[in-house]
Amino acid sequence: MVNDTDGMRRLAADTISEAWNDALSKGVRPELLASTALSVALTTLVRLHGHDTAARMIDRFADAIREGKFDHMSDPDS
Repeated sequence: MVNDTDGMRRLAADTISEAWNDALSKGVRPELLASTALSVALTTLVRLHGHDTAARMIDRFADAIREGKFDHMSDPDS
């Protein structure tokens, strides 16, 4: 079992990537998969941190999107 934060993030990314690829191979459209994944993640953030904190977290992501920080994200499988 992985105990360090970076290792846990990598494990989470690998696990999600595997599920993502499995869903794509079963015919789930990428845009539907992405919007559903965001909805599940946002629901979890709100449940764990409350509405205001979750909204502030998402504001930071919105800024990062506008700054192009997600334009060239590496593929977790590479």
